[in-house]
Amino acid sequence: LYVLKVIAKISFFEVLSAPLFVTLFFARSHYIIPLLRLQYFAQFPMEQKEREAVMLLSREILTYAN
Repeated sequence: LYVLKVIAKISFFEVLSAPLFVTLFFARSHYIIPLLRLQYFAQFPMEQKEREAVMLLSREILTYAN
């Protein structure tokens, strides 16, 4: 779990960069990685717009995964 937290902290902005996010999003077996990163990031204080973006991306990932 600690390793996941470190990865999430380091790589959050990579998730939002189009190439990596799209690659992970469409590699069906890897959808949990960006989702975990987003959930970790969501623990921290943030602006309302940032929180909405995190929730939207999480929903999109879950929708695709299902």
